[in-house]
Amino acid sequence: ADLWAGLVVLAWAGVVLGAIGGASVRKRLAFAAAVVLLTAIPVADVIVGRMGLGSLSPVLWHHLPSLYTAIALLGLYEIVVRVRQKWTFVRALRAAERELATSDEVWIFGGPPGADADGTARIGHTPLPRIEVLPRSELFVRGPGGLPPRLALAPIRRLAPPRPFALRVPIPGARAQDPNLRVLRRSLSPEERSELSGQAGRLRRNLGPVLAAYTACAVQLAADAFVWGRTGDDVWFSAGATFWYAVAAATSLVYVRRLRAAQRLDRDADHPWLVSIDSADAPPAEAVPHMEVLPVSRLVWTEHGRPAAWRFQQS
Repeated sequence: ADLWAGLVVLAWAGVVLGAIGGASVRKRLAFAAAVVLLTAIPVADVIVGRMGLGSLSPVLWHHLPSLYTAIALLGLYEIVVRVRQKWTFVRALRAAERELATSDEVWIFGGPPGADADGTARIGHTPLPRIEVLPRSELFVRGPGGLPPRLALAPIRRLAPPRPFALRVPIPGARAQDPNLRVLRRSLSPEERSELSGQAGRLRRNLGPVLAAYTACAVQLAADAFVWGRTGDDVWFSAGATFWYAVAAATSLVYVRRLRAAQRLDRDADHPWLVSIDSADAPPAEAVPHMEVLPVSRLVWTEHGRPAAWRFQQS
């Protein structure tokens, strides 16, 4: 009974945390579905009993322990993720204390130091918000509105500098489908090759969800066999085990896609050039290209001379 109560409490704590503060909409929906499931089973049992149809418990009891174990593991995973995030933040605060004791340097993103009094710098009529971050601890110091209401981290991604005015030459036999566009090519810089290799490495190292899913599978099978006394096929094909099989398959598929993407980025890094697309009537030597595209992965590399959004993402 104590073990059962502990599982229920752990399941509720984790899934409620995930449903309220999940990192993505998909994650919040998944945890919300778990909350609905945890609520629906006892509610349905009460409704069936009030209607004089007996109880669902005898029918569901065979699957409930395994199902609640699976949801408890899901909640435990969310709690572990939260604890890890808090520990990362605590380490960053300690690093910031040491950093401030030895240096008064901050990195400014988005505008030059001579900004307006409201914290923005202006080029023409376009406001550029300034973000100030401690370089080593990556602690967010100041934003467009001044000091942040609470301490937060601002991870810094180091990207290769754009080369909007690099020499671009025509690609033999290549022609844009749109007659208003021109297709050219330019060479990759050493910094760009290094960034591509780094992006590929990050994709390969992102094994956490896969390892967590397979670990949960093993714990689920052990709980079904040694805690709930299941045997034979009831162990291998319980409700909880089936759930974690599906999660392990999904995370494995995502990781395989990441490996393939990493291979394509490696091939892009080894390729001698990338494709540049700009307006057909723009002077080749002066125009900032509309976009630059990697030839193997077909990912956009720059847009109007600025790095594409995916390059900023934490893989």
